[in-house]
Amino acid sequence: MKISSNFAPPLRIISPFFIAGVLFYILSIIGLFTLESHIAWLDLHWIGFVHTYLIGFVMLVIVGAMAQLIPVVLERGHCCVGFYPIIFTFISLGTLLLLMGFLAYPLLLSYGGLIIVLGFAIFGIELILTGKDVLWRSLSTRAVSFAILFLILGTVLGWVMTLGLSGIVEIDPSRLIDAHATTLLAGGVMLILIGLAQILLPMFGLAHGFDTKPATWAFGLIIFGVMLYLCGKIFFLNIFQTLGMISILLAVCAHIVQVVAIARKKGRREYDIWFRSLVVAYLSLVLSLISLIFALVSGDDRAWILAGWLFGVGFLGFMITGHLYKIIPFLVWFEKFSPLVGKQKVPMLHQMVPKRSADFQWGYSSIGVFVAGLSLILENNDLWHGGLSFLLVGSLFLIRNILWMLRFK
Repeated sequence: MKISSNFAPPLRIISPFFIAGVLFYILSIIGLFTLESHIAWLDLHWIGFVHTYLIGFVMLVIVGAMAQLIPVVLERGHCCVGFYPIIFTFISLGTLLLLMGFLAYPLLLSYGGLIIVLGFAIFGIELILTGKDVLWRSLSTRAVSFAILFLILGTVLGWVMTLGLSGIVEIDPSRLIDAHATTLLAGGVMLILIGLAQILLPMFGLAHGFDTKPATWAFGLIIFGVMLYLCGKIFFLNIFQTLGMISILLAVCAHIVQVVAIARKKGRREYDIWFRSLVVAYLSLVLSLISLIFALVSGDDRAWILAGWLFGVGFLGFMITGHLYKIIPFLVWFEKFSPLVGKQKVPMLHQMVPKRSADFQWGYSSIGVFVAGLSLILENNDLWHGGLSFLLVGSLFLIRNILWMLRFK
């Protein structure tokens, strides 16, 4: 794959996505201290902090990373790079309004939801216009294209739910929550990760010559599963919902098989912060799958909560933080040091990572995820607040590390 800085937007446009994303991460962890370990799914405070985490942290960082990565992969510049400050503003402001709406002012939910829909719609349209005729040439770009469609659909469903919560329209939001979550997390976020994993994991792990069939299966199964599940919700066909969920679970399993295939071809046996973060991420994903299957069979609310926690904070959290230690030095090096190659001594990428501080972030965050997860099973408040404390310390190390890497000279 050709790598050129000519196609990437300026770092000053993208870095706010990473900084604000981690600040939202810290805010969501602080907010969770106000809750106890016996969390109810429909607790509005819990829902508010979940949205702060998933939209403000997970999606904001993913949008920033994709804004840099997609043009490089497609080998063409952005169609309208000036839209990204608008996208950043819309997603950030919408997330804050959603949080305020869930905590105290329900009327703000509809405004926050609408602004987020507009932000993702602008993002999707800009990427489609940038890619145009080449979006379908690889599995990664096809996965991202479908993911964008699911993200827009999922945010629209979420906005409709906010209209019900705000009292603007008469609708029961709980009837749409399953479709909203499945469309966004499986059809949107997971499909993006399946696509980007085909680029980032081989590139950063120096892997080649691996079989890509599992990724192809994961791509097809997850699209089929989400669409089947939505049809089941629309036409009240439980069998479709069940088959759709099974298809999604098989897609995740196929993705794990693909990751293992890439890892076996890893050219560089270096257990750096990126590799160790992926180990925690995929361990969390496997445990989340086990918990989810148990929840589907038993209907145990604790298992549902645990599955969501391990998937969101364990898998997504470590997938994102681990890749930030690769992506940010990569972007900073291209912008600041690539023009100096051959003229003066330039740093290596691994020198642009604060190793000791990154180790602290990984250690505290790893302990926090699993201690807090154990507290959800035992419904132990001391363990819950202890786990959150570890996560909070880890998140403070993370923001420090990101600022250090962005300012590297």
